[in-house]
Amino acid sequence: MTTYTIDTENTITAHTSKQEAGEGESFSSQQELASLVAEWSANRLIEVWNGIPGLLPVKKFTDRKSGVARIWKAIQSLDGGNATEREHDCTEGGEESEVCREARQEGKEPREIYSGQSRKAEIWQSR
Repeated sequence: MTTYTIDTENTITAHTSKQEAGEGESFSSQQELASLVAEWSANRLIEVWNGIPGLLPVKKFTDRKSGVARIWKAIQSLDGGNATEREHDCTEGGEESEVCREARQEGKEPREIYSGQSRKAEIWQSR
């Protein structure tokens, strides 16, 4: 199971195991993330979100719960190096996904686009 850590500069890192993550602020589920950030200021939660590459910056969240949910969803691509093993379904409701269109145009496999820092892949993941 992937374990995530957040450092003092609000950088989130994915680790392949709890042992690899070591000491410090770590979590492995959305519920653990919610518990971890329960006492944080709203500003720190916003700083964490705004520090995730490829996401549009925000000035505030509707509430803490939605902020945690959005952060959790966004970091799922930070899987400790296992993203290339993930398969990607190239259809969304019978239509080719944006990730697959980009992969086809670039002559790549969808997992190469999905696991990279492609802005389009990150937008697709947040839907």
